[in-house]
Parts: sequence; C-alpha cells; structure tokens
Amino acid sequence: MTPSLPTSLSMRRRTPELLADPLRSFIGRVPEHLALVGLELRRGDARSVGADGLEP
Repeated sequence: MTPSLPTSLSMRRRTPELLADPLRSFIGRVPEHLALVGLELRRGDARSVGADGLEP
C-alpha cells in the first residue's frame, strides 16, 4: 500500500505564491540571524579580553 498525502495537501494547488511563502519567511529571518551571530561574536571577543584590556 502506497502512503498518500492528507487530503488537504493533495488537493491544494501549488501556486508560485504558495511555494514562495517559505522562502520569503526564510529570507526575512536572515538579517535577524546575522545580527544574533554578530552579537555572539562580539560577546566572545569581549570575554577573550582580560581585565587590563589586553588579550591573554
């Protein structure tokens, strides 16, 4: 027996707009993700500098 898609998925038409929604969502999160990566890098740099401001 071949598994089938749920009716709601198999009956729904795959329009370009529908297919583009996940891509738009991903692209929309990229700047936020890059900002978080930059913040983590700056935090790591701050932790690597000693109390005297010199790197260990």
